[in-house]
Amino acid sequence: MGQLVHQLAVRRLTPPRRVEVHRDGHWWPGFQHAWRLCDDGRGWMADVDYVVAYDWGRGKHMGCVPPERLRLPGSEVVATQLLLACYLVVTKWQ
Repeated sequence: MGQLVHQLAVRRLTPPRRVEVHRDGHWWPGFQHAWRLCDDGRGWMADVDYVVAYDWGRGKHMGCVPPERLRLPGSEVVATQLLLACYLVVTKWQ
């Protein structure tokens, strides 16, 4: 049986922002709805939905991905670097 994971903090993005999510060697368009922090040691995770083009058609995925799999559209800067910049600028999130 899996381990129970508790959510420690949520930072919602209202409205959701456009992002690109890395999957299988490609960057796919999507939306980020929040940053989530759980007690399982993974750190901040991006709550996203995105669409992948398959041979049979398009498939929508929803879930959480690590920041290194997230970037703003057309950017080479991944979210890990954006998160680091936020921590340097914002000392306390409410």
